[in-house]
Amino acid sequence: MSLKLKSSDIFHITQVGVAGEEKLEGVDEFLLNKPLSELRKLVEECDIWVSNDNFFHHFCWLIGKPGVVIFSQSDPLIFGHAENKNLLKDRKYLRSNQFGTWEEAEYNKEAFVEPERVLNALLGE
Repeated sequence: MSLKLKSSDIFHITQVGVAGEEKLEGVDEFLLNKPLSELRKLVEECDIWVSNDNFFHHFCWLIGKPGVVIFSQSDPLIFGHAENKNLLKDRKYLRSNQFGTWEEAEYNKEAFVEPERVLNALLGE
């Protein structure tokens, strides 16, 4: 089964990022290079957010707004926050040096959580 992001009556999808990132298919709103004050306002106003393991989920934790975090090769027991739904496909995909640089880790497309699991986490919120 193929699952794509799409606008619907259930979700209004806002993608935030930095210059150079591509807009995902089906995104309703695409915001780039927003200051932290605007990101904070977006987070406070949203019902739920989804992020991969990056700066954003730590930022939301500081604000006190839990969400869904997609992990692949980083360990959510180290880098995650218990308030979030931390999704990890399988611990067997964790990189051996959790504190090393990403350049040291080999990319593994099999390590990523299936889209259906992300959607189920969202609908569970």
